[in-house]
Amino acid sequence: MPTLSTEAQIAQRLILLMNTLHSRYAGDCLDLMVEYNITLPQIMALHAMRAGAGNVTQLSQALGITLSNASQLLHKLFEREMVSRYENPQDRRQKIIFPAREADELLDRLAQARSEQIARAIEGIDPALREEFVAVLDRVIAQLQPAGASR
Repeated sequence: MPTLSTEAQIAQRLILLMNTLHSRYAGDCLDLMVEYNITLPQIMALHAMRAGAGNVTQLSQALGITLSNASQLLHKLFEREMVSRYENPQDRRQKIIFPAREADELLDRLAQARSEQIARAIEGIDPALREEFVAVLDRVIAQLQPAGASR
């Protein structure tokens, strides 16, 4: 009888998979980060804003960082014109933040580069195994996503 994998074993395998995928084909994403002169924490902040973090408090919560660090991160992005902000009409003391057009372009280009790098990495996988893998991924994603969320 097969033993159940522990969460730690699954985590290790997922990390190995991600490292394998990214180590072989990460160049395109790294080139974009250099081109835009942007750091990984800044990219994560832009993703959080795109996903709905609309003020510094929500950004700090989404990233799991202090308000001070979120403010510094936001300030650097604002200086580089990667973030736009305006006063909240309900509370003029608060600013509503969102990725600027250039940031949206970067996020779209990064997503495309990641998709292409992963596609190149899995080209060599046996087609039957690929089908099985997709079916398992779909089931796992369905269980991990909050109810009502879409892919």
